[in-house]
Amino acid sequence: MAYQFITIPVQGMTCASCVATIEKQIKKIDGVKEVSANLALENVSISYDSDKTSPPEFIEGILRAGYKTPLASSNNKTSSVLFEEVNKRNLLQVWIGAIPVVIFGMFFHDFRPGQYLSFILAIFLMAFPGRYIFKKAWHQLKILTPAMESLVALSTLTALIFSAFTLFIPAMHNGHLWFETPAMIIAFIMTGKYLEEKAKRQSAASLQKLKDIQPTKAKVIRNGKEIELDVSDVQLNDRVLVRAYEVIPVDGKILIGSSHINESSITGEPMPRFKTKGDEVYAGSICQEGALTLLVNKEPSETVLSSIISAVTHALSSKAPAQRLADRIAGVFVPIVLVISLISFAAWMIFQKDGQFTMALTAMVNVLIIACPCALGLATPTALVAAIGKAALNGILFRDGETLEKTATTSLVAFDKTGTLTLGKPEVKDHYVIPENLAELPQWIPVFCAMEKASHHPLAEYVVNYLQQLFPPNEQLAIDHQVEIIPGKGVIYRNLDQVFRLGSLQWLQKEQIEISEEMDKIIEDWLKRAYTLVVFSVNKKAVMILAAGDTLRPDASSCVNALKKQGISSIMLTGDHEVSARVIAQKAGITTVFAECLPADKRKILEDYSSKGQTVLMIGDGINDAEALAYAHISATLGNSTSLALDLSGITLTHGKLLHLPLSIHLARFTRKIIHQNLVWAFVYNVLCIPIAAGVLFPFTGQLLNPMIAAAAMSISSIMVVSNSLRIKKLNLQI
Repeated sequence: MAYQFITIPVQGMTCASCVATIEKQIKKIDGVKEVSANLALENVSISYDSDKTSPPEFIEGILRAGYKTPLASSNNKTSSVLFEEVNKRNLLQVWIGAIPVVIFGMFFHDFRPGQYLSFILAIFLMAFPGRYIFKKAWHQLKILTPAMESLVALSTLTALIFSAFTLFIPAMHNGHLWFETPAMIIAFIMTGKYLEEKAKRQSAASLQKLKDIQPTKAKVIRNGKEIELDVSDVQLNDRVLVRAYEVIPVDGKILIGSSHINESSITGEPMPRFKTKGDEVYAGSICQEGALTLLVNKEPSETVLSSIISAVTHALSSKAPAQRLADRIAGVFVPIVLVISLISFAAWMIFQKDGQFTMALTAMVNVLIIACPCALGLATPTALVAAIGKAALNGILFRDGETLEKTATTSLVAFDKTGTLTLGKPEVKDHYVIPENLAELPQWIPVFCAMEKASHHPLAEYVVNYLQQLFPPNEQLAIDHQVEIIPGKGVIYRNLDQVFRLGSLQWLQKEQIEISEEMDKIIEDWLKRAYTLVVFSVNKKAVMILAAGDTLRPDASSCVNALKKQGISSIMLTGDHEVSARVIAQKAGITTVFAECLPADKRKILEDYSSKGQTVLMIGDGINDAEALAYAHISATLGNSTSLALDLSGITLTHGKLLHLPLSIHLARFTRKIIHQNLVWAFVYNVLCIPIAAGVLFPFTGQLLNPMIAAAAMSISSIMVVSNSLRIKKLNLQI
């Protein structure tokens, strides 16, 4: 049996409850194997047996759940038009309407004009900006999947209706009004939705940035003629021409030419690699010199870059946000509250003879009011808001609350090397000059600088700057047209009876350049440190050598040690060579190293650790890390990383300090502890107060709980939750 796969766009998803609702509806369809609704990408991915079901049934299931899809025909009507995006203007309207209601309710409760105005504003907030809550609640109840929206809708409607009766029926004028309850709940919920939507749009935009890396056109040689085609029209075994400084549009092998190739978008390494006939090159990398003719050996849809895009999309789609604990509690809590409120009403109607309807109604209202999910609803968001604010003040940006919650569970950190553990910029570390040539060096340095400039080698700028600082030149030479460039090897310049060479050690050794014993010892030592060497010679004799390499971040080893103290393991993933990788890893204190990794390799390594039960946090800085960042349970990056890495990452260390990574985990763990305390308190509060609100103490006290006291109890529980959450702001972020 062959299963088919389809992704359907969905409009109206705003929370984890929406994800669960859609998945539940589609899972009911016979023939569906797997369903994964994705909040960030606003779609649902379905694996199904085409012999038993088809996409129209999925569309019908989406509509039945109360959501929209552009694939539905124009005459399909849903029973609900759901909230898609809370923009700033709507949010401003909500708060402008809610604040006066709160002021009148708390400080001018007996002011009659204020009561009428509060009634009007509460109706406006519930009927317009907050209407999506009630429509979602209706659909949740209709398909028997109650969540937080259901409880919010019931409690706010009860508060509004009872307050309206109290306001307009003279016999109830002395009763308490709760117009501020629906006003503030709606304002808080919509603020949270606005922040969630902002993060969601940012996640979806990151995929487009990946797609923008690959050129849309390619120059193909067919029948001896050069023609320009869309990349999608390029075929296997086509010949593709790439000129200097152009982005390579396809994966292929070099047939003609050689060049340094900047593969930082694929491997993440800043040092371009020299490639010649027979070597593989990848779409998205840059040809830095000369022209290349490539033999296409992969379909455009199967290139390494395309696989990165596909993997990022799949990772985002497969990581549907977990349904929040508060929603799961609400799923059980809502029907229990409804049953208790109805039982209390029925009990008072049956057993109370005098004023039975008034007492029954009061008991039912007490239950619904005191069960208002303020404490339960505030338990998580207040802690997350406090934690996110605390983190931001310390140079740590969490994308959203879900990321912060997941960060607390981190058990393994995977570091990228270049640009993460290191500064990502090659620099000249040291130099050595043959002593007997020191006197002649000042007249040779301008020549060497001019040769480097003419070479266009990736290290040229750094070498020239270093040389000019050591030996400030008296003159600038213009010898570009006289310099012979040997691609991938070095540069030669002939002047009268002198021949100047500079380039790689391997090339100059093949050229039989004489290297002194002292220089040879220094070279051996520098190679052990994984330095890149540039050798300078005059007339077959090496006169000077430079060592270049990347630099470990100052706080890298401190970061790894701090993670170890937190019980977290560290590994390194890099596209760099084995020797260079192990040198950096040793300095950082990391023992597990995976070198020469392509993006897909990094993802597979993370998959392996994940399958062993590890919660993986990946920290990287470039496009080549996108696949791993998207797959990891938690992703992080430094503030100076590529915009794509910043978009994909859940944590951004804005100050560029690695030591802030263990700080973020410390904060996340403390926040998780606070959230658990808040939820326990909210649950205990409801367990204790709901029976009292229903009148269980009436036989002993002869009194039924006053709704105003119920409202006060609800407020006190909320204050306790908020106060506990504010402890996060006082946390001392020290490792």
